[in-house]
Amino acid sequence: EKNVESVYPGEIIIATNLAGRGTDIKTDQIEKNGGLHVIVTFMPSNKRVEEQAFGRTARQGKRGTGQRILNAASLTHNKDFDTQKITQLRDRIEAEMLSNFEDYEFKVITLKDELFAKFCSLINQIRENIRENSDLFSKIKKNVKSAFTNVSPSVLESNVLLSIEEQWAMFLRKIDDQKSSIDIEKVHREYAEFSEGIIKDYSDNCVIKNPYY
Repeated sequence: EKNVESVYPGEIIIATNLAGRGTDIKTDQIEKNGGLHVIVTFMPSNKRVEEQAFGRTARQGKRGTGQRILNAASLTHNKDFDTQKITQLRDRIEAEMLSNFEDYEFKVITLKDELFAKFCSLINQIRENIRENSDLFSKIKKNVKSAFTNVSPSVLESNVLLSIEEQWAMFLRKIDDQKSSIDIEKVHREYAEFSEGIIKDYSDNCVIKNPYY
């Protein structure tokens, strides 16, 4: 990028697709010649990549042009060499992918974030209870004001929390296994049952178990 701060008449710049990201080329010296002309020699995988490439020219009111010059050999996987149809097909596939992401994957990500916040609250609650019931922690707490955040976890605490985290991982696995549409309210109900089960197991001192059974 530092080597292409300005471009002058007659100069040709050959660059990879990375040139379309964050590259600011000064074109003051070629304004009277029509500005920078960008040629894309490949079919961009999506509209965003294409716009980034062509976005190197005609910036901030400057003059400029752009075009695609494609090698027919790179289009052999298409039924014809009509670039307009190929572009429309590409954009349609991308739109469908985005729609599927919004309909399923984005909802799953949001759901997992909400459940993770609840799980963090649950596991912190159990961690506090373990430490409050620990004689070692009680002694440290009396002498050190910040002991609660700095005390090293005991073997019991480490193993209990690890077991809970393993069960949490298995709970998330069930969500990932749902390939079709997901019932968010149902998953929240299932998490409530999961949380109640963890609290009961901890109270009964049987939280350490094989999560596969």
